Amino acid sequence: MTADDQGDLSFVEVAGYEAIAELARLAAEIWQEAFTYMISDEQIAYMLERFQSAPALTRQIEDENYRYWFVRLGAETAGYLGVQPREKTLFLSKVYLLPARRGHGLGAAMLRFAAAQARRMGLCYLELTVNRSNPALRLYQREGFQIVREAVADIGGGFVMDDYILVRELDS
Repeated sequence: MTADDQGDLSFVEVAGYEAIAELARLAAEIWQEAFTYMISDEQIAYMLERFQSAPALTRQIEDENYRYWFVRLGAETAGYLGVQPREKTLFLSKVYLLPARRGHGLGAAMLRFAAAQARRMGLCYLELTVNRSNPALRLYQREGFQIVREAVADIGGGFVMDDYILVRELDS
């Protein structure tokens, strides 16, 4: 079954302390599984605390112009999406699904939703960073994203992010 077959797919914006706390719990669950073969458990813990804890998410939403949505199938939360507008680009900060929901078209549906948000904001591009070992890279390329450069970023704590930067131009 694909996401398009699901009449109950919705994107629910994260707002308020309880929703942010739920998002932080969801992020921890997804990241513990998704990144174990790409980065160390220590780096996962560091990145969760630095970027996906309730205080970090609150700061991003309140001070850094991020928006987050839960991806829902009916009452079930399947994943989440986080974006930040930047000049002519909508930066896709987080595009994550629970393991049982991957491979059913939800990732593509999330990208279509993000593209619609970017168009509403008058933006021309989608951009994201992807770990070089992440199998989701194939999905992004199928959806029209191009690798434009490689980036190794020091994120503190003795850790680096070793990523590709991908961009997709939006049609009008």
